[in-house]
Amino acid sequence: ATFPELTKAKFGENNTFEFVVDSKSFTLTLTEGTTDYYSYEISTEKVAKIHSVTVNGSGEGSGTVKINGADYTNPVQVKEDTPVEVEIIPATDSNIVGVKIDGVAQTGFEKGHYTKTIDSLTADTTIEVEFAKKNYTITFPNFKSEYGTITVNDNPITPENNAINVQHGKDVSFTVEESPKYHVESVKTSKGENVEVS
Repeated sequence: ATFPELTKAKFGENNTFEFVVDSKSFTLTLTEGTTDYYSYEISTEKVAKIHSVTVNGSGEGSGTVKINGADYTNPVQVKEDTPVEVEIIPATDSNIVGVKIDGVAQTGFEKGHYTKTIDSLTADTTIEVEFAKKNYTITFPNFKSEYGTITVNDNPITPENNAINVQHGKDVSFTVEESPKYHVESVKTSKGENVEVS
């Protein structure tokens, strides 16, 4: 059968077809309505089923997914029974918070980078990746109410609740109002850096 004829064919009882590629030919037994893809190597005369690897990304963060060393942009076609190298690299402002392969949750991305080899692809495969923006914690460890008040991005700081989370890239502003007995001498970060106060 030629390819256009096959796509319109009613298979009936005989669903074995002969395909001719240049001077060589091969046969396949197909079921009606099939959407399978196949590859034929002329040099080796081997037929291989082709599977698709699809990547879906989600979340507020971003990153890069590589399939067999190449940046993923569209579904990748891979021959059956061949290995697939998966590498996930978050952007500098993001973290990987979840990876699923065909709905199965994966581990190993907790240190900020994920690699996996799918040893032998036997079906179409979907990889789901969730990225999140990095969050940072600002803490005021020595704050006491008798010193006055501190407000960070309109959120009051208290001795019991003396920390606030800020997403990467977001602006942070804080206001310090001294009590009558105290004044602000300086503001420093945990690294010893002075913070300019206006």
